[in-house]
Amino acid sequence: MTWMALATEDELSERVGEKLVQQAGGQLSINLRLRKGGSGYLRSRLINFCHIAAQQPVLMITDLDRIECAPGLIEQ
Repeated sequence: MTWMALATEDELSERVGEKLVQQAGGQLSINLRLRKGGSGYLRSRLINFCHIAAQQPVLMITDLDRIECAPGLIEQ
């Protein structure tokens, strides 16, 4: 089993992430949940998540409620 971190902006995103991990067939398990509310938290901690990713996988989920498209978010 591989341990992983789940970084989300809200409870709904966290539940989606949990379901995705479940769908991996028992090969993944969440040992670190990173959620403080809002995409600003995720943006402000992105470097920290990269450091964590050097040790274990990190799944980060955000929505596009204020961004027109995913490529625009990546560009930022």
